[in-house]
Amino acid sequence: MTYETLRYEPDTGVVEITLDQPAKHNPLSDAAARELTDALERAQNDDSVRVVLLTGAGESFSAGGDIEEFSEQMERRATELFEEGKASARLFKLLAGYEKPLVGAINGSAFGGGCGLVAACDLTYASDRAQFGTTEITLGLFPMVILPALRATLGDQKTLELALTGTRIDADEAADIGLVTETVADADVLDRARETARELAGRSPLALTLGLHAFNETAGMSAERAIETLNAYRVLFYKSHDLKEGADAFLEDRDPDWKGV
Repeated sequence: MTYETLRYEPDTGVVEITLDQPAKHNPLSDAAARELTDALERAQNDDSVRVVLLTGAGESFSAGGDIEEFSEQMERRATELFEEGKASARLFKLLAGYEKPLVGAINGSAFGGGCGLVAACDLTYASDRAQFGTTEITLGLFPMVILPALRATLGDQKTLELALTGTRIDADEAADIGLVTETVADADVLDRARETARELAGRSPLALTLGLHAFNETAGMSAERAIETLNAYRVLFYKSHDLKEGADAFLEDRDPDWKGV
């Protein structure tokens, strides 16, 4: 696919995906959702990619839904709207079970669907000038498809508070409630995210992928069932090349040669 709404730039185990419609504040339109889904699937299926870094171009990370698109959609039939909505639904379903680390460099404000993307990242570094919010309520709408990502990250109470009030919060408060990992000076946010992405790319790809798979799979389980499932996953690690290599490298004081198996 040729991308018109984003840039896809691989570099030594890390691929940077940059939402690239700065004049429109990187809206998460249907086209952008389709392209971002394609880019994320491309990265997930590429064995040379170990980590994905997601950021935005210009002053904003993502302003969320495209307001111009909203006005056009209101004239369409319900069946057409449902079909069009599958683009963002597919994107957030993919993110809910994504099995490569997703690092966010939140270079500016993230509202609506953009805030949902922030919640879907595993580790996030936010510019100290960024703002966040699910502002759909101010338009007579409610954040729908992004709710599971927000709920998983923030819990029910804080998710409902943001969704019902449309309140905008700054980067420090976003860090306080767990929406972002760390607040960083605006000029340093991309470098900080790249530093973490490169560090993760140096880890065992099996440990990264299988660990995230296990984390996602057990998210909704009772503690008892989750422990049994995770104990079974543990066996896979102990039968892997990478765990043996990691232990040998530690004992021999050298860098491990990961194989991802």
